[in-house]
Amino acid sequence: MADEADQLRMIANSKSSPDSHLAKLTALKGEVNRMGQEITSLMAERESLPPWEQPAVDKALPLLQATAANTESAIEYFNENRDRLWTEAYRDYADRVWRDSEQIAKTLKNYLKYDTLRDQEVRVEERIWADSD
Repeated sequence: MADEADQLRMIANSKSSPDSHLAKLTALKGEVNRMGQEITSLMAERESLPPWEQPAVDKALPLLQATAANTESAIEYFNENRDRLWTEAYRDYADRVWRDSEQIAKTLKNYLKYDTLRDQEVRVEERIWADSD
């Protein structure tokens, strides 16, 4: 999703054709919807998630909701202003979608790093205790 948002942001800052904008908006909407389905599924299983995943989902959800709202606003703006895609308002929508999607990616990557480090710590502790026996 962050890659699609970045491409939309680049297109919004160029003199691309409306068809290019539409293709990126459509792809981005698909990614937002896919991620929304995944988070909805995770929320339904929240209690069975590992402890580190619960706050990751909790933090990603409002960011995804903001991304979805800004994506929808960008699409509405596009539909009403196909000949005015160079405006600051449209670029602002694209920038907001990109910032929110980057924050989602960063948040999830940080939680994944945390889990990897936690697993490494557990393995080291197990080796230490095994070696001391």
